[in-house]
Formats: sequence, C-alpha cells, structure tokens
Amino acid sequence: MNHTNLDIEAFQYNHIFNLLQDIFGFNEIKDGDFVKDTLKILLEFEKNGETIVEVDKRLILFDLLKDGWPNEHLKVLKDLGLLDSINSPFIFSDRKLWFKAQSSRLQAPGSRLQAQSSRLQAPSRRLALAQVGEIF
Repeated sequence: MNHTNLDIEAFQYNHIFNLLQDIFGFNEIKDGDFVKDTLKILLEFEKNGETIVEVDKRLILFDLLKDGWPNEHLKVLKDLGLLDSINSPFIFSDRKLWFKAQSSRLQAPGSRLQAQSSRLQAPSRRLALAQVGEIF
C-alpha cells in the first residue's frame, strides 16, 4: 500500500488532535475547531521550517474552521489548559506560539525544568505528550 505525504500529514494531524482530546478532555463540538486550527497552523508552518509562529506578524493564507485568529483561539487554548501551564502542549510568549516539545528538545537532559515537568505529569500523560512531540 502506497501512502502519500497528504495521507501521512492527515494521520499525524488527527493523531495529535485525538491525543490532546484524550489527555485534556475538552468538548470537541464546542472547542475542537479552535484546537484543530492551532494544530493546522503549527504543522503548516513547520513544513516550511518555522517552528515558532509570530501570531501577529504571520498571515494565515489557508482557511480556518473558526474566526478570531489569533486572540479567540489563544483564549480557548488557555481556558482548556492547553496553553502556558506546566503540562500544556503549547507555549505562548511575546506573541509567539510553539509546541512545547520543541522547547524540551532544546533543554539539556536532566535539567531542573525538565525534571520538574516530568514529576508533575502522570506517566500515561507523559507518554501521550511524548508521542505528540515525536510528530513535531
């Protein structure tokens, strides 16, 4: 069976979304499109070699499921616990958004921040977030 890049990208996108939904338990009908838009933006920019998105300076040239990018999306992500908490998968700082796994790759193994983050996460949650990080 021959899989195209589009098939693989769709699988990765859906897999990440499903993992995040399982971990954080958000309502897919109410909030899922905001999460999907954010994933799509991060994955699209990463394809172009950009792992950090400056949300106010970068034009989104593809359709999003929800209006209100970036402020409405960031508010929903924060309310869901997906942004800026010790266990969140996304980081938002200085109007820049990125996936936390990229930050952990830059940390030295055994660093204090990495050790603190590992202690606060349940083993199954760490494993699921690690799976998401492997995709990015």
